[in-house]
Amino acid sequence: MSEPARSENATLELQRMLERGVRGEDLDRVRALLGLSSDSDEVRTVRALVGALAEARVANVRFASAHSADKERGDPSRIMNLRASSLMRLKTSGEVGSVDIHRSSHVPTLLAVLRAGSLSQRRAAADRLGALLEEKAIAAPHLEQLSETLQGLRTFAIAYEVGRVVARLPGQAGRAASVAERKWSQLLGRVERGIGAFWDGEASDEPLRALDAEDRAHLLSRVRDLPDEVVRHIAAVVGGSDVSVDARDRWVLLAGLQSAGDARLLPVLRALVDSGEGERLLPAIRALGRIDDPRTHPILKAAFARTAIAEHRVVLAGALGLTGDARGLPYAREALATRDERLLPYALEALAYLGGAEDVLAVSLQLEHDDPERQRAAVETLGRIGDGRALHPLAALCSRSISSALRADAEEAIAAIRARLELLGEEPPGQSAASQSFDTAKMAALVRRRRDPATVRLRSRLNVWLGHVWLGLGAQARAIRRLEAASALRPDWAAPIVTVAMVHARTGQHAQALAGFRRALEIDRAAVEKSSSAAEMVAQVFLRRAEAVESADIARGLLEEALALDLRKVSSGLRFALSERLTALKLSSGR
Repeated sequence: MSEPARSENATLELQRMLERGVRGEDLDRVRALLGLSSDSDEVRTVRALVGALAEARVANVRFASAHSADKERGDPSRIMNLRASSLMRLKTSGEVGSVDIHRSSHVPTLLAVLRAGSLSQRRAAADRLGALLEEKAIAAPHLEQLSETLQGLRTFAIAYEVGRVVARLPGQAGRAASVAERKWSQLLGRVERGIGAFWDGEASDEPLRALDAEDRAHLLSRVRDLPDEVVRHIAAVVGGSDVSVDARDRWVLLAGLQSAGDARLLPVLRALVDSGEGERLLPAIRALGRIDDPRTHPILKAAFARTAIAEHRVVLAGALGLTGDARGLPYAREALATRDERLLPYALEALAYLGGAEDVLAVSLQLEHDDPERQRAAVETLGRIGDGRALHPLAALCSRSISSALRADAEEAIAAIRARLELLGEEPPGQSAASQSFDTAKMAALVRRRRDPATVRLRSRLNVWLGHVWLGLGAQARAIRRLEAASALRPDWAAPIVTVAMVHARTGQHAQALAGFRRALEIDRAAVEKSSSAAEMVAQVFLRRAEAVESADIARGLLEEALALDLRKVSSGLRFALSERLTALKLSSGR
């Protein structure tokens, strides 16, 4: 075992001993963990134990201080919603977190991250799956699940990473990937020769322009594998202004780089973004947002601050969302609410990276639009938001759509939402409950738009009162409908959602209760934490879900999410149970 891992596990074990009280029979183990001689007296041993734990605590404080010193990280606009906090605990290389994707070996969890994580998490999950395949560390049942999932993924954002994993699969999939690899190498050789002839003046036609659409897409799907000479040529073409290459060809090439993710393209993309004009600006913003490089965020932030054109500003908001910066969320929501046909596609694009539970209804209404492209954009956005309440409108779209492509996109979005719920420790709501909740929210949204604020507040309070009356009569379903209506009328009021969550918790529906409490915590975290009954129930629900889920990584995320709350109103026994369970998971995982 490595020294860092041994030190962390030793600290955890010592902490547990101190919490329950060090017994005489524990002293030999304490001395061994502290590196003391077996004849050390009790006083010296206890002093060393307290000193070691104090030193570990100081190290943790220094670590937290070092990371909070980053002004960008401390900017509230960079804090994404609490609903994603379990996912935020999944860390990739260079990130702060508690569950390292690069050390996980649980294939179902990695596949869920591949569908529902952030862009960096999805890339890390693909890399980890590839490493496990290389080590032959995936059992046959999971290998079949992996092969089926990878070949069914329709996302272009991580096509490069997924392609690398598929190439390592055994059987037909791996053989097909090997054939594709040979074709790509032959294509690259042809392009390299063409580029050399072009720059030596031996050929007048730009070689990428001469490729057909399929070959160009095949080449650009693996920009990160291209030699420097080819990447420099691509940068020169997309960033140039000479008449030897048509402006439309430049735009097509730049659009093909949207998911390239290659930092070697950053200088030319920065120049295009800084120019602030021209038809190449929007594809340059999209391509820049997907480059995992510390220079990306400052460039996008500066461009967002100086840009006044609405379309550009909304696309920049989405690109900032890819970097974890939510400063453009209010602007994207406003663009969607205006119903400006010119801005709606861009607003949907931005909300795919910024949106949360409160955006589900507004985005779902776009599924009723006649334009298939608008429907497809809404489907993708709902899939990326990952809220369980989107399952009902997506399923309805699947049942009525005559387009096979749109149906496939909707099914992929449903799979992504289910994967996200799994990572969050939640479960999809029942079909009947989801249908009633969605219809209630639609009606409440209409009332909110047509009535003055005072009337809306009054109707909201009336619905809460009626909800409690129905609860008193034992009519739970009717009560929940009334409470959901109150919440839809006043989205900034946590009380109705807390009541619904507590109803679910008391009836043993802990997964649904967890989703409700998370919604309430997003709205008014302090109010939930200050309520003794609500805080106690929140802690119980997190603990029950942590005990119920199969994945230790997901359970650990749930417990850490609970312990990050202000639990002063929670009984000491329940707080200890949460801490004890988390400690046990850390010890069992060896990290």
